[in-house]
Amino acid sequence: MAWDVAAYAIALAAIVIAAAVAIGAAAAHRSLRRLEKTAQRLEINAAEALAECREFAFEARTAAASCKAGLQGFQTLAEGARALGTAAGNAAHTATRLTAAWHDRLRPNEAAASKQADSSGAESGSDWLELRGFVQRFLRGRISGLHAESSGSNQAPRSSAANADATQGE
Repeated sequence: MAWDVAAYAIALAAIVIAAAVAIGAAAAHRSLRRLEKTAQRLEINAAEALAECREFAFEARTAAASCKAGLQGFQTLAEGARALGTAAGNAAHTATRLTAAWHDRLRPNEAAASKQADSSGAESGSDWLELRGFVQRFLRGRISGLHAESSGSNQAPRSSAANADATQGE
């Protein structure tokens, strides 16, 4: 009888162990299935992130190429501006030398020109007198026209040509 009880106890223990192993296997199977689903979601998310990173890298590469082209354009512009500045400096230097050469060449003629200006002083004085007379006639005509307008007379103001004709008779 003791052997029978021991056999039943061993059989019962085997059944409990088998049930525990089955329950453990089922729990492990569920955990592995969840782990596999999580891995699949991570794979999908990683693929989407990789696609976005590739797109971003492409855009960054395109932007870098555009910036490089722009910088090369600025470099070319700066080189052109430097060349233009050099050309302007050379032109200014040449103009200065040319002016100095002409000044030196014309300097001996300055004495003759000043003597001629002294002899023609009488003529230039009459030119100034003629200009003064013209300005006086013009201003008289304008002032008389303004007085006529401000006094409220019904007379129409005379034109500047009529004023010039009227003042020539004075």
